[in-house]
Amino acid sequence: MALQDDRLEIKLDASPPLGPIGANGTSYRMKRTPSLTKVSAWTGSDNEEKEEKEEKGNRTPLLQDELGRFKHLLQDYSWFEIAVIYFHKYEKDVANLLVKLLFHMSLISIFESVFFFFYVSSLEDHGIGTTINTFVDGAVHLCSNMTTFDIQLINDFVDPFVNVTQIVLEGDRSEVARSHFNEQIMERSWEYAGGLAGMFLCLLFYVAVRKIEVKWSTILLENTLMVSLLGAYEVIFFNKIIYHYQPLTSEEIRRDAVEKLGMMCGLFQ
Repeated sequence: MALQDDRLEIKLDASPPLGPIGANGTSYRMKRTPSLTKVSAWTGSDNEEKEEKEEKGNRTPLLQDELGRFKHLLQDYSWFEIAVIYFHKYEKDVANLLVKLLFHMSLISIFESVFFFFYVSSLEDHGIGTTINTFVDGAVHLCSNMTTFDIQLINDFVDPFVNVTQIVLEGDRSEVARSHFNEQIMERSWEYAGGLAGMFLCLLFYVAVRKIEVKWSTILLENTLMVSLLGAYEVIFFNKIIYHYQPLTSEEIRRDAVEKLGMMCGLFQ
């Protein structure tokens, strides 16, 4: 084979003459442009053009290709038909993503409900009770050193201003109302968790009906490990940081009480 003037000359000795016979008896074959699918012969310019196209194609972003296909679809299909086309195209990927997210959120919602209502709330109640008992214990300690006459004198002075029965009834009502309100909040938190779990189950039903392949091993392993690590971190963070945060101290509360009584009632002057 000889390459000349961007034409390829192929000579087949066993083939019949394809052109006129010259004076010296030599038969000339027809010249044709080589088929790139059958003959692996290119000129230098062909190679350069091919490399340039490949290089340009490699630099073309995938987003531009997708936008080009989308613009082409706009010419032949309606918006609803395009939505259906893309829905079927990305249905598997979207389903796997939603399964992963809803499973993760369901685990987080369950953990948060258990962690707050069965651990954090009890510690908060204990902390508030400890602060209040500081004043109560101080008063009780003073009473142990008082005589009967001192106690009677205080009762005669306090009784006109303090209705013990009313205070006890209001305290009982407040305790019942607080417990009922906290139960409603806890029920609401479980409703949120149940709603996420319900959405997750509906998605599982859809996946099963559509026979979509879900990467269960990856989803279960990643989310279980992630939520476990997050839960462990929250417990450690609460015990090591939040629990040791110092709110108003009993000394500050006592100071504020004395100052307000002095300003408003003229006591302790």
